[in-house]
Amino acid sequence: MSEFNSVSIIVPALNEEKHIKQCLDSLFSLNTNKLKIEVIVMDNGSSDNTVKIAQHSGATVQIQPDVNVSTLRNLGVSISSGDLLAFVDADCVVEHNWLINAIRCILRESADAVGSFHNIPKESGWIGRISTLIQGSKVGADINYIPSGNMLIIRTSYEEIGGFNSSLETGEDVDLCRRLKEKGYTIFNDPIIKSTHYGSPGNIKEMFLREIWHGKTMLNVFMKDFPKIRNWRVVLFSTANLVFLAGIIIGICLVVFIGETKILVISCVSYLFINLLVTIRDCVRLKCNFFPLIFYIIIYGIARSVSLFRSFLLVLSRLVFAALKV
Repeated sequence: MSEFNSVSIIVPALNEEKHIKQCLDSLFSLNTNKLKIEVIVMDNGSSDNTVKIAQHSGATVQIQPDVNVSTLRNLGVSISSGDLLAFVDADCVVEHNWLINAIRCILRESADAVGSFHNIPKESGWIGRISTLIQGSKVGADINYIPSGNMLIIRTSYEEIGGFNSSLETGEDVDLCRRLKEKGYTIFNDPIIKSTHYGSPGNIKEMFLREIWHGKTMLNVFMKDFPKIRNWRVVLFSTANLVFLAGIIIGICLVVFIGETKILVISCVSYLFINLLVTIRDCVRLKCNFFPLIFYIIIYGIARSVSLFRSFLLVLSRLVFAALKV
């Protein structure tokens, strides 16, 4: 069936004792069709029982504290031997035919990297369901990226582009897929490559904090993508939210101190308009309920605005420091 002889599965982990046994059990019970398989857990310095559980499962375990997840994955590859590389997050569980379905997809589509956006547990609330709808709506090769928590990539393709960018704390999957496409490689999203994410946000606070974290390197990845700008919608939406939210805050101050209402009104109307526009678009595209969706989009927009503001401050501080140094 396959042109591959062996598969290396890299699992980065940090304090995942709640989920990692379930994750590794699913990997060691995979239908491999007689392919040689190795599972490598790259621990980021866990203070719980993650390492013990992983060692007991039979996985190869290496501890590498105080590095980001991109570096963990790259280090895992460096001690692996498979000609097909797979990346699975420690809080995810793959289905029995996950590997076979992925290899079939690679051969059928002549793809270099395949995977899919995560499923969510049945008990997940509306936050998780909407997130899954938004992320997993596209199928095929016309996609910007495959999530690095459920990705398989041919080793030679991975090595050709230099692996994950170790300077990125998040957004490394977007960057990796961008560089693959620039080299002429094909990435393919196929929902049959199923992985369930048990660490998906279960409430508003978790979702808000996750989106702030995911947005940390948004500006960095965007600038590297320039001028092609495949991900311009996310950055434009985040920038618009940041501008209008700042306008609302300034407008409130003007109302309080001098009684001027114009900026507040314009900012509020603009803020509501941009969020309504995105909600209506996604509501039609995804065929889901309007009110949960607009609530999700507002939370997402605020979180990404916070991330973008932090990124601007970081860039500004670096420019000031460089100027002072000169």
